[in-house]
Amino acid sequence: MSLKKNLKRTKFFGDKTKGGEKMFARKKGQSTLEYILIFTAIIAGIIFAATQFVKPRVQGSLDHVSQEMQDQVGRVKFGQ
Repeated sequence: MSLKKNLKRTKFFGDKTKGGEKMFARKKGQSTLEYILIFTAIIAGIIFAATQFVKPRVQGSLDHVSQEMQDQVGRVKFGQ
């Protein structure tokens, strides 16, 4: 590509009155979409980690508390 054509292309894209503004708006929208996708991926990772790592620990704690309550109920003598 010749230097003259390259300068014309640069001027066209840099000139806001000849379509450069539309190109800028497209790039701004694209970067917003990219941020949304990254944010969504992070949230999905957090949800996945919660279901894989936190849920079993909470379930284990609830099972332990439930077993302790059953043991205490078994120690109480009803009707005597």
